[in-house]
Amino acid sequence: NRFFNKLTDFSEIGTMAADRALRKIGQQKIDSGQYEMLVENRTMGRLLGMFVGPMSARALQQKSSFLEGMMGKTIASDKLTIIDNPFIPGALGSRLFDGDGIKAEKRTMIEKGVLKEYYIDNYYGRKLGKAPTASGTSNLIFDYGNRSLEEMIKSIDKGIFVTSFNGGNSNGTTGDFSFGIGGMLIENGKLTIPVYEMNITGNALEFWQKLIETGNDAYTISSWQPSSMLFEGIDFSGK
Repeated sequence: NRFFNKLTDFSEIGTMAADRALRKIGQQKIDSGQYEMLVENRTMGRLLGMFVGPMSARALQQKSSFLEGMMGKTIASDKLTIIDNPFIPGALGSRLFDGDGIKAEKRTMIEKGVLKEYYIDNYYGRKLGKAPTASGTSNLIFDYGNRSLEEMIKSIDKGIFVTSFNGGNSNGTTGDFSFGIGGMLIENGKLTIPVYEMNITGNALEFWQKLIETGNDAYTISSWQPSSMLFEGIDFSGK
């Protein structure tokens, strides 16, 4: 946050860092299989990047976007709404104009899973013959759910709580991805075993259809402010 009096207390930051470190002790691979996947809010940026890059005019013009021609079409579950809002007081991405001098506007990029906008800058907009919208993201906010992270964990019988992505990549041209993950096994609503060196692979368009819930824990210390998100039926490769 840009306001000093709204910064997180140092002691709270220390406690969170200690908790995260303790959760990594004794990490291990677990059996391959299909699990529910709950992704921590601060970790969601890696997954959201699968959409944001291919939404750019540069990717569209260079024929390197799997979202080309997808305007107005469903690209995710109806639980996903992304709004680019440059006017949030104190937020890290707030602005009146962007790096191209384009006037800032609040825009709905994805609405209930349907692609509504691209990021069109001046240079590639001219090449595409399209009017500029914005050269990149400002603050990304979401359609947040009602439940806290703790409540979501308690509702899961068999799942993996993802707190980090370790290596891997996504292909903006095809939408294919492969990521290593770290986190905690969830059994009967409780965090149990620290897990590591598990992998998920797939295609972004199929993967995002598996989103079933967004939490109420917006990650407000970033310009991208996702909540924790829950996905069903995700195949994990382990031992």
